[in-house]
Amino acid sequence: MSESKRLGFEASDLLSWLGGMRWFGGGRPKIDRAFALGGPWEEKVFWLAVSADGRKYNVPVVVTQDGPVDAAEHPAGQRALLALATASERVEATAVVGESDARLASEPRAAGAAASGAHKLTGEQSNTSVIYELADSERAIVKIFRVLSPGENPDVFLTGVLSDSGTVPRLLGNARMAWAGQVADVLVAQEFLAGSQDAWRTVTAQVPGADGRRFDPDRPVQTPEERESIERLGALTRKIHEELAARCGTSEADAASRARLRRAWSKRADEAVALVPGLAPHRERIDALYAATEDVTWPPLQRIHGDYHLGQVLDAPGRGWAALDFEGEPLRPLSERTEPDLAVRDVAGMVRSFGYAAGMTLNRLAYAHDRPNPSDVEEREAEQIAAWEKSAVAAFLRGYGELSEAESLLLDALILDKALYELAYEAAQRPDWLGIPLGGVAAILRVDPESIAEPAGAGKSVASAKSADAVPDQNADANQNIDPERREESPEAESAANPS
Repeated sequence: MSESKRLGFEASDLLSWLGGMRWFGGGRPKIDRAFALGGPWEEKVFWLAVSADGRKYNVPVVVTQDGPVDAAEHPAGQRALLALATASERVEATAVVGESDARLASEPRAAGAAASGAHKLTGEQSNTSVIYELADSERAIVKIFRVLSPGENPDVFLTGVLSDSGTVPRLLGNARMAWAGQVADVLVAQEFLAGSQDAWRTVTAQVPGADGRRFDPDRPVQTPEERESIERLGALTRKIHEELAARCGTSEADAASRARLRRAWSKRADEAVALVPGLAPHRERIDALYAATEDVTWPPLQRIHGDYHLGQVLDAPGRGWAALDFEGEPLRPLSERTEPDLAVRDVAGMVRSFGYAAGMTLNRLAYAHDRPNPSDVEEREAEQIAAWEKSAVAAFLRGYGELSEAESLLLDALILDKALYELAYEAAQRPDWLGIPLGGVAAILRVDPESIAEPAGAGKSVASAKSADAVPDQNADANQNIDPERREESPEAESAANPS
């Protein structure tokens, strides 16, 4: 029997909606394998493994009179997805196209409740999520990993490891595909923390000037409650690292591991210098900092979050902070994202995130007052924002706990590495934002930000609008990125803040 007769449509029919998806890279789709998802629904539901232009995707669909549609947007498809992840209803996955021995298996943590309602989230870039109202009055979120990547997805594995620790939303279940000797996580379900918002929104609202009020020089840049909240965020980060080290184990940072990480740092520095030539005179300083890490004893390597920033943490009413999205940097190969790493990489990511919170506030303040260059913001305003930045990072580091001399040096190196990554991204994509990571680079290198030439049109950050001496010192300083891949907020957190 032909593929079209088994499925009820041609692969080319997928383009009617696939081409408009942000996660789809283009090309003519080919169905590599398909599983019929049988259950207590009348419609035909299929899970497709699709390839196009060398990329592979997970594409669950429901067959309608108008052709195949995204299962995440159709009631029958939404039921099938939840059942596949949590065993909320009976579901049987049968291979109908591709390898006859291919399998799509559910791995529920416990028998889940059926859904009484569901809706797809909007605005996501690399994955697709559906929010469910469950019959037991709880809520769940199911995420489809759109890119089909063989191997263990760290978001599934690490969330499962931490599920009972109180640091993450509970894992409810997942589904895995197996074919031709390969295995891949394709779907995951977690507890949905209703009424929460991401830390990016919570924290940026605390930055002086973010609320549109006039600056008050007598008003403290942080209230005691705000400092305590950020300290708790630091404590959450430490607990995550301790739990992962205890449950997943650690490994020695041997010569090969250190060399691998330093090669990655150097590669990112090369990319940044190529895009921002003004960095070239400071390359020796960059290399010297990286070389200095060989003169200290590294802590053990361990599993970490890998893409940690304010958009990856939720502020849940009555619960406090909870971390999510443990996939790691989305542009790195899966094999790299599952390797043990330095725990302070996550600390560096959050440090840089405070810098983006401050820098973006300064940018918005400038634009709101028709001052196209953020350096035109009044000095007292910039000083207050910079003071907030310093205070926020100091609070986070207090909450995280004492760092050894070696960890502090490695934190410097990783903050620089992260800022150089951001610098390359902003230079190529958003030159008006370049000043934010530029200030972070200048702070770590202890150089005048003005000594690093910027492409025409690039804006200034809090740090780069001031002298190098005024840039907060690294260990009590601030800076990052809400990962450029996600812009200002993570899609999951944005939708959690506004559940419909």
